[in-house]
Amino acid sequence: MIEKFVEENLERDIKNHETLQELYSRYLLFCKHYEIEFLTIIKFSNLLRNNRIGVKHKKTINGKEVTGRQGIRLLPCKY
Repeated sequence: MIEKFVEENLERDIKNHETLQELYSRYLLFCKHYEIEFLTIIKFSNLLRNNRIGVKHKKTINGKEVTGRQGIRLLPCKY
C-alpha cells in the first residue's frame, strides 16, 4: 500500500521539505480514491520512517515549528 502511495504521489528532491500534515492530507485522498481504510497520522508517520521515505525534519513556517519529511516532494494531485 505504501509503495503505491509513494509511486503515485512522491518524488525524491533533496532540497524539498513537505509537512506531515500535507503528506497525510494527500494520503487520505489516496485512501478515499482506492476505497481503503486509512491509518492514523501517527501510524502513517511511523510507516514513512520505517520505509525510509524522506528524513524527519522540523522547520519553522510563519513562526511555528512544524514536523515533516525532508528529501521528498509531492507530485501534482490526481485524485
